[in-house]
Amino acid sequence: MTKSFFSYKMAAACLVLLFMVIMSLLLIYKGGEEGFVDNMVPELIGFCLEGIFFAGLFPLWQHFRELSKRRQIASSLRGFLGVFLQEMNNGIRCENFSPIEDPLSLTISHEGIEMLADNVNSCTINESTVEALHNLSHNEISALESLLPVAAQLSADHMICWHKILEQVKTLGKTSCKHNVHDITLQLLRDIKAFEQHEI
Repeated sequence: MTKSFFSYKMAAACLVLLFMVIMSLLLIYKGGEEGFVDNMVPELIGFCLEGIFFAGLFPLWQHFRELSKRRQIASSLRGFLGVFLQEMNNGIRCENFSPIEDPLSLTISHEGIEMLADNVNSCTINESTVEALHNLSHNEISALESLLPVAAQLSADHMICWHKILEQVKTLGKTSCKHNVHDITLQLLRDIKAFEQHEI
């Protein structure tokens, strides 16, 4: 459901509510409390209230419920990617390196991923981390592949980005050359960043 759809729904609900208030004020003005006796307007007001709920508030509640579910899915996907991100962060070595002290920031913030990409680009990855990333990719590729349908539940763009991430992980699992791993890691970070940038 789009934002414009909910805008129209809420606008319609507000108009109905305004109509109800005006009718109630007219009845009170013309006949006081007796104006509500033997009158169809109260029933009409009740009908309008039901209409507001089913046509406006209920879809809105469904929207927020679906949004919460999608955020949980995105969080789960980030959790799997976080294993790679933390391994990269732990294996970077250079003089002016500023390690990301909070590992959680790697899975919940764009800034953490950007900082890690800058560190990888300007520094080197030690040999043990190269081997660790190679083995991790080889071991985790099946699990990441099984999550492709889950990523598709977010959007087609998320699915495409996840597929690109899978391709980089597959390539990473086939090589242990330090130079190749460095380049693949940079592209993997770009693909993860692109995944994060799409609206949930």
